[in-house]
Amino acid sequence: MSLAIALSGLALLAILHGLWPAWLDELETRSIDYRYRLRLVLGPAPAGDGPVFPVDMDDDAVTSLGRLPWPRSRHAEVIRRLSGAGAAGVAFDLFFSRPSSPAEDATLVDACRASGRVIVGIPVRLAADRSAVAPVPFPAEMERFLARAPFPPGTRPFTVSECMAALPGLAPALGGAGHIAGEPDSDSVFRRFPILVSVNGRPLPSLGLVMACLALGVDPGAIRPGPGLVVIPTPGGEVRVPVDDRMRVWLNYTGRHEPAGQKGYLDALRMEPGGEVAGGVRGRVCLVAPTYTGGDPGATPIQTNVPRSVIHSTTAVSILSGRHLRSAPAWTSWALLVALTLLLPWLAGRLEPAPFAVVAAALAVGSLAVAVCLFAFSGLVVRATDPFILTVWTAVGTIQYRLGQETRRRRELVHTFARYFSPGVMKKLLADPGAFSMRPQRRDVTILFSDIRGFTTLSETLDPDVVQVLLCEYFDRMTEIVFRHGGTVDKFMGDGMLAFFDDPETFDDHALRAVNAAVEMQRAVRDLSASWKASGRPSIEIRVGVNTGRVAVGNLGATQRVEYSVIGHAVNMAQRFEAAAPPGGVLIGDGTRDAVKDRISIRATREIRVKGIDHDVRVHEVRIDEPAAPVPDRIIGPCPGY
Repeated sequence: MSLAIALSGLALLAILHGLWPAWLDELETRSIDYRYRLRLVLGPAPAGDGPVFPVDMDDDAVTSLGRLPWPRSRHAEVIRRLSGAGAAGVAFDLFFSRPSSPAEDATLVDACRASGRVIVGIPVRLAADRSAVAPVPFPAEMERFLARAPFPPGTRPFTVSECMAALPGLAPALGGAGHIAGEPDSDSVFRRFPILVSVNGRPLPSLGLVMACLALGVDPGAIRPGPGLVVIPTPGGEVRVPVDDRMRVWLNYTGRHEPAGQKGYLDALRMEPGGEVAGGVRGRVCLVAPTYTGGDPGATPIQTNVPRSVIHSTTAVSILSGRHLRSAPAWTSWALLVALTLLLPWLAGRLEPAPFAVVAAALAVGSLAVAVCLFAFSGLVVRATDPFILTVWTAVGTIQYRLGQETRRRRELVHTFARYFSPGVMKKLLADPGAFSMRPQRRDVTILFSDIRGFTTLSETLDPDVVQVLLCEYFDRMTEIVFRHGGTVDKFMGDGMLAFFDDPETFDDHALRAVNAAVEMQRAVRDLSASWKASGRPSIEIRVGVNTGRVAVGNLGATQRVEYSVIGHAVNMAQRFEAAAPPGGVLIGDGTRDAVKDRISIRATREIRVKGIDHDVRVHEVRIDEPAAPVPDRIIGPCPGY
């Protein structure tokens, strides 16, 4: 059954992936966010800005220079100062499309041409459905920003449906340009970003990818998209960037974004050669981006309200440092699910519910822990929610099934043994079913037989309903006495009753308990007979035989029907003693007499002839009128709800 439950969980996941993938993906992205945050504690130290030098257009700059847009001559001055300080390049998370004044525009174009290492972001609109996009007008002077290698088959890049043209004369002066468009997840968090998008079938790199190419001294047009990766050819070898089929990279955020401090726009504008800011610029790509309050913030898995330029700097740093996040192949997730589908039922078949629950919980939590560690130390993004869901589903279903089985087994125990055992014994049996063995075994017990004298003849003169009422009242009293003395009621045979003592609950004084029960039964019958006679019903007398000996006790019978019973020579002898007992009397054998010794009073001792035995058997008649010998009180009270 555990295997069936695990397979149903696997089928459920397959259905959810087929019909409602967005719901599972949302759960997965939530778990990935926790991995980002835990990595800040567990993972290696953040790389920081590394090869990227942030030049923030922050609140101080807005306060000092006024609201944007600023004169383009100021941007030109920043370009000259950063380039003069030895910057590897200057990237603007801005796009200059509308003309301002001819002088201002010319100053910006001249500064870009003089530097030769200025790149800008291109605003584009993306369409998710590639087939629905008509050819988009793309300025001829900007085509040099496209990669020359085509997209390989099997990829599904985002397609540009609209693109803005650059300021006239600016495109030829630029060292490169990259798109700055990306689609956040459904919760508006940027976890992945397309580093290549399709412009009429040709790849357009992102701003972060172009920044990395600028730092590597590589022409962005030489980028080669491939299945599952983007290749950047460099003089020292190839730089490989892992991507998905939509040409997206996982954004490898390594810490919280903090203000640039002494790296702001104003500092760059006032930078002096040889100064502290100039020393930090040399050999690095400077990213000029708006970070002022009220700009166009985005959200990362680590924090909200961060500048979107963080996406481009994170992309460039990941590529240049080689510290990428990459998705595990899809087959590994399904292989793990199949392994869990086989492992969990195997464990369920070998463990009790409580240990199995602990092991399953450890597997569920362990799958999450492994996902966190792989993310933090190897940069591997594996699906964590699918194994967690499958493990919890299988564990809960299996435990519920096992508990249901246990409940049914307890009900069967109650149904089967309530007529045999006292409420106290049943309470013990239900609390610990393994404490009593139901398998047949040989042991010494004391057997009690009782029978109503002449009741068969009497019953033929009475209405069947009256017979049933009389027997029910009689057996209720007798059963209560047997149970009170710790005995087990084996069966009713017409008006006869078979009971035994010392199984399944054991007593050192079981023989004394059986004799005391027999004596009390005789006294109870006297009282019962008197009340019946007073109400016009017939009076009765019973005979009781008690014998102690070794018998077979346990579940006995046929395959279709078993009873908890006793068989053996000692049982037959008890029945013979009952048949030989005087009405209203109790006969016991030598074995019982030796066990109780001087604790009971014997009225008479005699010998009787027993069928099947070639010698006379000595029996002892118990004196009924004397008080019963005391026995230790080991009887448990009534079972609640029994």
